[in-house]
Amino acid sequence: MLRKYVKAKRIYQSGWARKMGFNPKTIARYLKRKTMMIDTLFTISQTLNYNFLREIAELLPADMPPLNEHPLKARVTELEQQNHDLQLQVKTLKEALSLMSGK
Repeated sequence: MLRKYVKAKRIYQSGWARKMGFNPKTIARYLKRKTMMIDTLFTISQTLNYNFLREIAELLPADMPPLNEHPLKARVTELEQQNHDLQLQVKTLKEALSLMSGK
């Protein structure tokens, strides 16, 4: 995945190494490895401004939800319910006003 991204974006090992403060040989070793520590991949993601961790997560089956629900998801659900309730109130008030004005 890393090799493919670097090749597609034409990122030179020397520039990448310089940006990370590494020897270019270190970068070459990264590209040859079959495995990599998460903290190394995290640092590389920040350096290259690409989220390799998200790409890996997208390879996992969809039935493997995250451990914790995103905090904004609960807020969105709450606001959707509030919106629904308010729409019902507006409908009720409109009906009441039309009955009152019809008299």
